[in-house]
Amino acid sequence: MDVSRVEVYGFATEEVDEVRAQVERALDLVFEPHQSELIGDYYFASLCGAHAELTLRANYDPGADGESYEDTLAEPDFPGFGTLLYVEWSDTGHTCRERVNGLAPDGQLLAVEE
Repeated sequence: MDVSRVEVYGFATEEVDEVRAQVERALDLVFEPHQSELIGDYYFASLCGAHAELTLRANYDPGADGESYEDTLAEPDFPGFGTLLYVEWSDTGHTCRERVNGLAPDGQLLAVEE
């Protein structure tokens, strides 16, 4: 998949499974659980075929050796968000875009990389 844009959404709760269920309902998809030594436990799903790939995970870096809470975050710029959703778009113009916009206000758009 050629990625044209990556968006990061943050959810205040650290209850990843709660956010997973919420996003599954909102986007009408099912996440598959995965595990990685690099990022730990996470969920993955495709949206509308290949228009976007979604990765849902805790804002926690399993390899961090920090002494403070901020030192253990995967995304230290967003300490108030316990769960992160990465949306890697190959087509931001598709109608599924509106469904992702519907994640607000619980899911806040934190960052965009083009």
